Amino acid sequence: MSCFVRPLHSLNVAEWDIKIELSIVSDGLTALLHIAKHRPDIVIADLRMPGLDGFDMIHTLHNDPSFGEMDIVVVTGMHKEEIAARGGLPKGMTVLTKPVSFATLQGYVNAKESARARFQ
Repeated sequence: MSCFVRPLHSLNVAEWDIKIELSIVSDGLTALLHIAKHRPDIVIADLRMPGLDGFDMIHTLHNDPSFGEMDIVVVTGMHKEEIAARGGLPKGMTVLTKPVSFATLQGYVNAKESARARFQ
């Protein structure tokens, strides 16, 4: 995510009527370290990131059972064929194609939080 887009995401998420802590990182390795430390409920990831890309980050999380309850949403401009050529994504992964509206992301987060609240 470019440094120009990050503040826009932060401002939009701050307006949601949801108790949420938002962390935005710029690359996959930093994301993995942050995820391991903070254990978020939902991760929204791009596939194209510098260094460790989204594919490697997602497969690392998916292959570690301690992250099994975490929801991962992929937001990408890549076509299905490009994703498949890179080895694909784990089954059942939610993939949203860019551009994704903030309303779509908010709806996804609301639905996941509502479902989580029902089962607690």
